[in-house]
Amino acid sequence: MTVKPLLFITIFLVPSLGFSQSKSEVINSAKTTTRVSWIGFDEVQAHEFSLWGGYAFDSYRFWGKTPDATIGQLGIGYNRKFLRIGNQILKYRFTLNLFSKITYPEFEPGRNRTSLSGFGITPLGLRSNFFAGNKLQPFLDASGGMIVFNDPFPDIRGKKFNYTLGIGGGLEYLLNARSSLSFGYKYFHISNGERGQVNPGIDSSFFFLALTIF
Repeated sequence: MTVKPLLFITIFLVPSLGFSQSKSEVINSAKTTTRVSWIGFDEVQAHEFSLWGGYAFDSYRFWGKTPDATIGQLGIGYNRKFLRIGNQILKYRFTLNLFSKITYPEFEPGRNRTSLSGFGITPLGLRSNFFAGNKLQPFLDASGGMIVFNDPFPDIRGKKFNYTLGIGGGLEYLLNARSSLSFGYKYFHISNGERGQVNPGIDSSFFFLALTIF
């Protein structure tokens, strides 16, 4: 008489225990797996447009060799969100430098400071926003592009056309569901890539502010 109840318990209890264990493993596995997904071109808020400005108060000798240079820039930009990795968002960045002005000491003995103005384009840009669900989001970014001055930099021995490189980060604060304000810092380098008779280059600490519309 006791065999049938034992068989009944064995048939129904053992499989259910096995099922509950596998379900627990699936849940734990889902918790530890980072979700990765592409952001569609037509997805809401996939595109961002920004107005930005920045200034470097000084320069230093690192890769470049021009001391005591200042840089001011104003431009517009476009960001395209393309990948989610957990709570991290990756963006492609395209920037237009509508106006740029650099001031630096003349390299000839006895000369004063001089200034050059120009414009540029930065087609290579990548930004990573962390804690994408929060109002305050730290970010890291890197960019590469070019700038054209009205005269050769630093003088006739240089070139009007120069390359630019920026690496830095900052904080982005969401003002509302459709806009944000960003403040950041980047190492900023200007160089003619050894195409001129001289290539002093400029290395600076560049601070920037941006208003972005989603």
